[in-house]
Amino acid sequence: MNLKNINIRFICFLISILFIQNSYSFDSEIEKPKWLKNRRAKHPLGVNVGMLGPTGWGNISMDYFVDSKFDVEAGLGIQTNGDNPYSFMGGVKYHIAGKFALGTTLYFGVMDAFFFKDGKGHQHNLYFPIGLHKIKRNKFSWGVELAYQYNKYSSRNIWGSFKIGYRIF
Repeated sequence: MNLKNINIRFICFLISILFIQNSYSFDSEIEKPKWLKNRRAKHPLGVNVGMLGPTGWGNISMDYFVDSKFDVEAGLGIQTNGDNPYSFMGGVKYHIAGKFALGTTLYFGVMDAFFFKDGKGHQHNLYFPIGLHKIKRNKFSWGVELAYQYNKYSSRNIWGSFKIGYRIF
């Protein structure tokens, strides 16, 4: 064996190692679809049970992520005064880091709760939450928020909410 054959074999060996390494790195750079990585995109529809919030003492709601940042929510609840205990709510939330594959996101939003008395709209409760929302791998979720609310019949402007839920789809 001469030195020239050893050099050629060594160069072929190095080229094959580089080729294998590059083909592996190209394979690992293949992008997965967004809905496989982002839980908000993968499981957009959820049901929730909450304490406090825009409707008063308790509520049930459904929310839907139109995309991974934008969440629409609607539900019904029990209000704090005893005139007519039922109320309805609806609103939107914007998840600041919603496009990333994070399980927990910070959000802000605006909601409106409608309270009825004698079959007529009695009052509105404008509600501006800032909170955290977590979707776990097993599709259970929870959220906690602090909010400014405007209601001309209430002296409490700072309010909050805690909810637990399950992502259906």
